[in-house]
Amino acid sequence: MAKPSKPSVPDYLQALGQPQWITCDIRTFDMKVLGKFGVIMADPPWEIHQDLPYGTMADDEMRKMNIKVLQDDGVIFLWVTGAPVCVSVSVQC
Repeated sequence: MAKPSKPSVPDYLQALGQPQWITCDIRTFDMKVLGKFGVIMADPPWEIHQDLPYGTMADDEMRKMNIKVLQDDGVIFLWVTGAPVCVSVSVQC
């Protein structure tokens, strides 16, 4: 009896060797230098009107980010809090 073949994984979902991250002001960073990704996991600094130990971004600043240069095909997992869920749905990549 022949072994069932494994389904192939699309190139854009192939795992990278090591996790990658950057430290920068994402509002002004030229994202084109990063290349393309099949999976993006983002935890944006939502402006939730609380004292936080880090800077936050307004909804309009997030909408202006050039995310579309990071993917031709793939998925984006976006962490949201309860309040800005409708904003995250309206972000178009």
